[in-house]
Amino acid sequence: MLAGRGVGPEVPVGVLLGRGVDLVVAFVAVLKCGGVYVPFNLGYPAERLAFMLDDCGAAVVVTDSGLAGGLPDFDGSVVLVDRLEAAREVALPAAVRWDGLAYVAYTSGSTGRPKGVGVSHRALAGYVAGWGAALEQVGGPGVVLSMAGAGFDVSVGDIVRALCFGRSVVFLPQSDFVSVEELYRALGEHRVEVAEIVPGTLLRDLAAYCRRHGGLESLRLVISGTDVWTYEAFLESVASVGPRAVPANVYGVTEAAIDSLLMPLADGALVDGAMVPVGRPLAGVRALVLDEWLKLVPVGMPGEL
Repeated sequence: MLAGRGVGPEVPVGVLLGRGVDLVVAFVAVLKCGGVYVPFNLGYPAERLAFMLDDCGAAVVVTDSGLAGGLPDFDGSVVLVDRLEAAREVALPAAVRWDGLAYVAYTSGSTGRPKGVGVSHRALAGYVAGWGAALEQVGGPGVVLSMAGAGFDVSVGDIVRALCFGRSVVFLPQSDFVSVEELYRALGEHRVEVAEIVPGTLLRDLAAYCRRHGGLESLRLVISGTDVWTYEAFLESVASVGPRAVPANVYGVTEAAIDSLLMPLADGALVDGAMVPVGRPLAGVRALVLDEWLKLVPVGMPGEL
C-alpha cells in the first residue's frame, strides 16, 4: 500500500496511531519501503501537527478512521489502517543508504518550536548492536515493556529492542499518566522481562509498592535514565522491583539515536555515597568531554559531554 503511493527511500511518512500492534506494523512497513518513519503523539493540537507535516514534507500519513478527523489539511494522502484493501504488489527498493534517514523524531526545541531530528539507518543499527551485549544477559525470547508515547524516540527504541532480538513488545494503555498500580499489574500480567522505567520517581514509587505487594520475578533487566541516583538507592529500588533483575542506567539524546551511554550495574560496583555514572559508550559511539571552545579536556578535568 505504501510503496504503491510512492513511498521509497527518503520519503517521509507521518504516523498518527495509538500504542499497539498497528503502530509496530506501520513502523516496519515504512522501513521496509525505505521510507522515513515520522511518528506523532496523540493529542497534539492541529496547529502543531500542521507544522510538523509541513516541516518534514510528509507525502503520506498512516492513521485510522477514528483519528483521521484530527488531521489538518496537507499535500499528501492518508492511509487508514482499519480500512485497508488488497493492494497490487509493488517491488520494494533493493536497498537503502546507510546514511539515509530511518526516522524523524520531533522534540520541543530550545525555543518551544518543534524541531525534527533525523536519525540515519546507520545510527539506528548502531543502537541495536550496542544494546545486543546488554540484552544477552536476559537470555532467550521474552517481553519488552513500552511506556513512551509514539512520538518520542524511546518508543522506537522499545520496538527495535524487541523485534531485533526475537522478543515481543507490550504497550501500556494510551494515557498521560500511568499509576503505579497499572504499571505493576502490566509488568506481572505480561511477565515482562525488559523494562525501561522513567522518570526515576516512578521507579522509586514502584519499588515502594513492590515492597508491600512483592517483587516481579519475571524481570531480568530494569533500565533507568534521565535521573540522578546514588548506587545504594538505585540498586535497592531495582532489587525491590525485580529481585532477579540486572539494573542498568542509560543516557542519551534524540540527536544521537536514543541511547548513547549504558551502565549495567552489579553488586560489586557499590560505592558508599557515590552517584551512578551516566554510563560507557555503546558500541560504535564515542563520548567526548569538551571545554567551552569544543576542545578535549585533560583526564580528570570538568567539561561538557
